[in-house]
Amino acid sequence: MGTVGFHMEFKIISEKQNPVMKRREILVELKYKDVTPSKAHIQEHAAAKLSVSPESVEVVKILSEHGKPAGKAWIKIWEQKKVPLYSAKSEKVPDSTKTEPAKAEEKK
Repeated sequence: MGTVGFHMEFKIISEKQNPVMKRREILVELKYKDVTPSKAHIQEHAAAKLSVSPESVEVVKILSEHGKPAGKAWIKIWEQKKVPLYSAKSEKVPDSTKTEPAKAEEKK
């Protein structure tokens, strides 16, 4: 994975403790260049910034601002739950060259 060459500003907008669920709930503002960062990049960056293990960081949602290299992310930092590490491989868009059988028949 790794964020080598990927620059992102990360600013905490709000943070609250949820003692019942044993987690922190954080809303962050993101500023980046070019493309919206993946969950993997945000997970790794948040873990480094907040001094926690990446396995305790759950990226719930990423919302980009229309037409701007900025957005927001909702993150949960779990005390005990282990979150699977996101990877670029699991976030790939399905291959558009594969067609469904019905669509293949329409093209004939």
